[in-house]
Amino acid sequence: MYINKIKVVHQRQGVGQGLLWHLWQIHRLPIVPLYEYELSCGFWDKARLRFDAVGAQLLDQLASLPDTN
Repeated sequence: MYINKIKVVHQRQGVGQGLLWHLWQIHRLPIVPLYEYELSCGFWDKARLRFDAVGAQLLDQLASLPDTN
């Protein structure tokens, strides 16, 4: 299942991870972010650790990072 962008107004309250967990429980498909925005890297890293602990698949982003050179 591809995730384009999660925008949460109240950050650091578990809403985004709760949404991902809900989607995974319903569909039981690997979740793949299309692109991890710079400010969201910590979110995805933490979510991957938690998902891995229970056997859920949260894969690396689909898009490659833009070349800054």
